[in-house]
Amino acid sequence: MKKLSVIFSFIIMLGFVACEYTDIVEDDGSGNVPENVSFSADIEPIFTTQSCTNCHPSMKKPDLTAGSAYESIMSMGLVNTANPAESGIYTKPAPDNSHGANYTSAQAKLILAWIEQGAKNN
Repeated sequence: MKKLSVIFSFIIMLGFVACEYTDIVEDDGSGNVPENVSFSADIEPIFTTQSCTNCHPSMKKPDLTAGSAYESIMSMGLVNTANPAESGIYTKPAPDNSHGANYTSAQAKLILAWIEQGAKNN
């Protein structure tokens, strides 16, 4: 029985270690972001490509699914336009944070630029 428990624990731990997130947006090192960052075209897709929607589907807040993400993050106060670098939607999944899924550095720059541009629902 103890041997079965050890094997089961190993399998569960292997499942956690085997999770992998694929970075879709590559950082070209230029640091350039669009002059007008679009929430629907630039920001919302990040939540899908970085697997944010796996843990934040429509029934868990913040709801990061397409069409619902903007209202959810704004109503939860995850955007701070007065101090964009302190916004929860930027800091929690930052590249150097230990969150379950993280932005690439290029995605983080894009999120921050969107907030600095007024966090519009565009």
